[in-house]
Amino acid sequence: MRIADGWPGLPDDIDAAVVWGRNGKGYFFKGTKYWRYLVDLDMTEEGNLDTNTYWPGYNQGTVDAAFQWSNGRTYFFKDELYWRYNDANDRVESGYPLWTTREWLGCPTNGPTVPMKN
Repeated sequence: MRIADGWPGLPDDIDAAVVWGRNGKGYFFKGTKYWRYLVDLDMTEEGNLDTNTYWPGYNQGTVDAAFQWSNGRTYFFKDELYWRYNDANDRVESGYPLWTTREWLGCPTNGPTVPMKN
């Protein structure tokens, strides 16, 4: 089943998706654009918006992953860095980005991970 079959108006190959706690809308990211999905009405709002313009403090263009945490924050991941977005203030919190390897995985140093060899 294609994404567009169940979610009209969205591209089939999205990069990330999250329901934003601030307004309960679904946000679907692809490349440097995103689409807002009205969950209650089961429809996509018209057009697509630029991620760099409408998510203050997150200027990476693309999003690899995103999720809403119970602390009222939305987390955006790009490559090996992440940003904590304050939903109430509608902007990335100061001090970000941080290394995912250190903060989430407990690695002793910042920096990229080394791929495992087979």
